Amino acid sequence: MSKKDLLQREEYVKLLESLIDNKIQNRKGFSFAIDGSWGCGKSFILGMLEKKLSNKDYLVIHYNCWDNDFYKEPLIAILSTIIDKLNNIDLPETEENKQKRNKIIIALNFLKKLLFMIVKNKFGVDFEKLGINLDELKNTAVETIDADKKPLLSNDLDNNLSIKQTIKDIREQLLGLQLEWKGIVLIVDELDRCLPNYAISVLERLHHICFDTDNDEFRFIQLLAINKKELSDSIYKAFGKAITAGDDKPIHDGIQTFADYYLQKFIQLIIPVPAGILSNDPLAILDGFENEFFGIKDSYRNFVEDFISSVMSGFSMRSKIELVNHTKMVHQLTLINNTNLHKPFIGILAVELVDCMYRFLLKRERPQLDYGKIEVGEMKQNIVVFWLDPSTVPQYAPNKIDYLDSAKLKEWSQTPIDGIIPEYDGGGVNFDASNYPENYMKFFYISNKSRVKPFNTGLQRDYISFVDAFRKTLDIIAPL
Repeated sequence: MSKKDLLQREEYVKLLESLIDNKIQNRKGFSFAIDGSWGCGKSFILGMLEKKLSNKDYLVIHYNCWDNDFYKEPLIAILSTIIDKLNNIDLPETEENKQKRNKIIIALNFLKKLLFMIVKNKFGVDFEKLGINLDELKNTAVETIDADKKPLLSNDLDNNLSIKQTIKDIREQLLGLQLEWKGIVLIVDELDRCLPNYAISVLERLHHICFDTDNDEFRFIQLLAINKKELSDSIYKAFGKAITAGDDKPIHDGIQTFADYYLQKFIQLIIPVPAGILSNDPLAILDGFENEFFGIKDSYRNFVEDFISSVMSGFSMRSKIELVNHTKMVHQLTLINNTNLHKPFIGILAVELVDCMYRFLLKRERPQLDYGKIEVGEMKQNIVVFWLDPSTVPQYAPNKIDYLDSAKLKEWSQTPIDGIIPEYDGGGVNFDASNYPENYMKFFYISNKSRVKPFNTGLQRDYISFVDAFRKTLDIIAPL
């Protein structure tokens, strides 16, 4: 799916960009964070910012903690990320870039040697069995760096490499590289998704790399994306109530105060991520998926728009995008595996979204039809609706964050009945399945237990076959 700015974050990203520019222009390092709940778009914001900064000759190093938390020692992951970034820098071979290219080569050789030695000395990995000649690598690295670094490679790394010395060496290499760029920006994402002790270790390692204790200042720009509430819980779990502030007095009355005290040495400023303004076109999130259906009419378009903007209002933008991606995947696999099927009518899109919302996000079976009564003025009117339960309690997704507002789903799906079915015919109500988009869609949620029957469906057999095939594919891809 293409990276569209669905929540119009451009102004917020410009704010972050201006803050970084200001610090760099004043030759100051800085550590700050953006704070938002899971799925609010922090990673998207960081991606937008990284692109802008890279175009302005910043060296941007993007470290995803969650992707790298399989390393017990975060320093290995951080070093690997820096090395990967330098390896992927592609500079034209011009005289102007000669010095920058040489600095990259020197830093790469040194940092690779450092990484291998950490793994060898700290974790006992035998590189010879892996076919890696460390002596040859060491000699190559020694030849490419200044004479004052040779003793470090020849002795300290071969014996008992200290974390403190390693961090200092990483900082020195980054300071050398910083001379060739406008500035170095270390972007740190997904910290709050890591286990508590690992998240704390990451914070401490990054702080020691970016902060020069001798001069009491940050040397680089460090930007972290956090969910402060989740991170606060991690800090509290890692340290409990053990920290005190002067005279052994407790520094907190609760988890948040405790975390604030701890975080202040790592982060100078925390900027909340605003809710964002949804694009004027709710269907923009479909990213053209609606074009895989035919017959887009205003009534059906509005129906799908209401589903995204109203029914799914309790889901994060990340989850909405995930839903669209999953739905599109199942839709396309259905067509690939059923060559007799053709492009379906736009009304089927609503069916696919509802099915996939329940299956992928809520991890539940799709809803069933029922009927009930609602107040219309002074009268009660029978309606056909997705009847979930008599209450309107939200249905939470397994992540305990996203939820389906049952009341909004009922409101979105309700339509008047068109007749009462006599008890001698089984009882219940019927509805005209061709009259409204809501009724068209509800045809596909009738079950043997439903007390609702359709008439005048106007549905082509192809559409019924398509939904049947779609649901079979869905059962294979995501069985409950």
